[in-house]
Amino acid sequence: MQLVEVEVMRLGLDRSTNSYVVILQEKGGARLLPIWIGQPEAESIVIEMNKLKVCSHGFGDAGSPSAVVSAVR
Repeated sequence: MQLVEVEVMRLGLDRSTNSYVVILQEKGGARLLPIWIGQPEAESIVIEMNKLKVCSHGFGDAGSPSAVVSAVR
C-alpha cells in the first residue's frame, strides 16, 4: 500500500446531515477526500488552520463541551 500525503483544503457543514465535513486534497494532485467529522474535531481544525490561541476564562468545567472558551489571535 502506498501512502498519499494530503492537506486540509476546506472545512464545511453538510446541511443535509448537519455534520461537519473536512475536504482533504492530495498534495500535488487533484484527488479529494471528504470526511464527515464531529464538532470537537471541526473546532480543533479551525483553531489550527487559523493559528488561534485558545484561552479558558477560568470558570466552569474547562473539560466540558459547555465551557466558555475564547479564541485570541
